[in-house]
Amino acid sequence: MWQTCVCLHISPRFIFLFLYKHFYQTRLNLKIFSTWLLVRSAFFFNCVELLALLGLTLVSSQEDFDIHKICFVVFGLCGLAYFFITWHIWTFCGLPKETNAEIYSYKTKKRALKTFVLCGVLMSYFYWRHNEFCEPYVYSLFCMCEYVIVGANMWFHYTASYDFAHLNVVIPAKMGYLPLYQ
Repeated sequence: MWQTCVCLHISPRFIFLFLYKHFYQTRLNLKIFSTWLLVRSAFFFNCVELLALLGLTLVSSQEDFDIHKICFVVFGLCGLAYFFITWHIWTFCGLPKETNAEIYSYKTKKRALKTFVLCGVLMSYFYWRHNEFCEPYVYSLFCMCEYVIVGANMWFHYTASYDFAHLNVVIPAKMGYLPLYQ
């Protein structure tokens, strides 16, 4: 079920990747090299995050633990880098927050980032404790933090629904355009 859901929603995630790139290009002064570099870095880390998510979803830990573990680490680190860069762009690069939805999106991004960082630190600690001492229930704490990280990731990316609430997605058809929803 999880594999099916991730595979179905990965395409829209790539669409949002390009929407954010366009969003930043139209709202920021990309003639400033540092801003241009941040936007390009955000695009790169988000793209790698999505590919790693696909990898860790399609290769279960029971099939090949090493590949699954590498994909999860890349997913987590690239997600963290993307979140920090996005937060920096929204905070320090002069991105105007033009609507109440964008203001709410910004606040939600900050909360999701804090949750992600806190649980990432705890998850790393519990993983180390489990491997070092093999204490009872420590692996369960690691797993809980892992799921909260996945939830924080979804929470952060869900803010796109606020940032692009004014957009309608249209799928081209032979005889015209069909709206994605009506």
